[in-house]
Amino acid sequence: MNKNTLLVLNIPPPYGGGEIRAQLLADYFKNSVGYTVYSYSRTKSSKKTQGKFLFPNLIFGIEFIYSVLIIILKKRPQRLFISLPKEFFGFFRTSTIIMISSLLRIKVYGDLAGAFFTFLGRKNSLKYYFGKYILKKVTSIRLLGPSIKEVFEGIGIRNTVYFSNGVYKPLNRTIKKEVIYNNVLNLLYVGALNYSKGIEKIIYSVDQCLKNNLSIKLYCIGEWSDEKERKEIESLINNLGIEEHITFHGLLIDKAKWDIFSNCGLLLHPTNWDGQPLTILEAMGLGLGIISTKVGAIHDTVIHERNGIILKRNDSRNLTEAINLFYLNRDYLASVSKNNIEDFNNKYTTDIFLNNFFNWLEDTPLNKGIL
Repeated sequence: MNKNTLLVLNIPPPYGGGEIRAQLLADYFKNSVGYTVYSYSRTKSSKKTQGKFLFPNLIFGIEFIYSVLIIILKKRPQRLFISLPKEFFGFFRTSTIIMISSLLRIKVYGDLAGAFFTFLGRKNSLKYYFGKYILKKVTSIRLLGPSIKEVFEGIGIRNTVYFSNGVYKPLNRTIKKEVIYNNVLNLLYVGALNYSKGIEKIIYSVDQCLKNNLSIKLYCIGEWSDEKERKEIESLINNLGIEEHITFHGLLIDKAKWDIFSNCGLLLHPTNWDGQPLTILEAMGLGLGIISTKVGAIHDTVIHERNGIILKRNDSRNLTEAINLFYLNRDYLASVSKNNIEDFNNKYTTDIFLNNFFNWLEDTPLNKGIL
């Protein structure tokens, strides 16, 4: 058993998927023999400014590098776990820690919360070559699914492993039959409210469903990423005249969040860019049907027609058709709901995730919950 591992964890706030998962790891490893947890949070940060080259981020970056290196020099760990930011500015900050750890012969285990690194999208650039050089210094990179691993292997990065996330769900919480078979089908969106996550498509789809005489309501949980986009979407809703069918709850946690989940039948997640959103796993755990897109590890997680619908094209027309399919066939929605609860219990619980994470750090075989 490894006796000296340091985990660097960015815990909430903000309440993004990576931060929530980090809190789970911090709680699990903080009392484990041979493990040291260095946790930090950025209470004044938000998804709007994350990864951008701004003065507060620059100051934080310098302080972060200094703090982590001091702990490394004091503890002299055999292994280091650290998240790998998708954006170049955050990655460049972390690269300093990776390089120094490599020089000190510390094994580095890195975790990518999303589907890809933005700076690897433009081949033959300096950022591309620098990024690949640093990533090859990492002992093992944890990815979220086989589809993501295949993309990395395509550009020559093979020091990777994949296993699924795991999430907490309240005991004995699942959607009830009356939610599935109720005349009004409640739809749910959870996450950052912006165009890239598909909020505009969802609004147009809700409008089309209402014009098709479907009795639906949409509940949105999350924060706006951009004030301009918020105003544009609110104006769109007003122009369409569908205000009474849409409720924005803002950021919700704990019981307030689960109360909304439990009263919805479908999760809508028509994203353009994601890895394996925790909200999809949460929805599966409670038995919601899923409508999402073929990006990242989502289609490794949401098996088309078993766990929900993977859209052929990410547009409001296809989203409307998928909602209509579930609305008109509630027995199919009930079947999907049952499948999702079963698959969650077999693959995506916190116990399975933490067991695989521990085995990964210990270089022992991964077992349950592999996609």
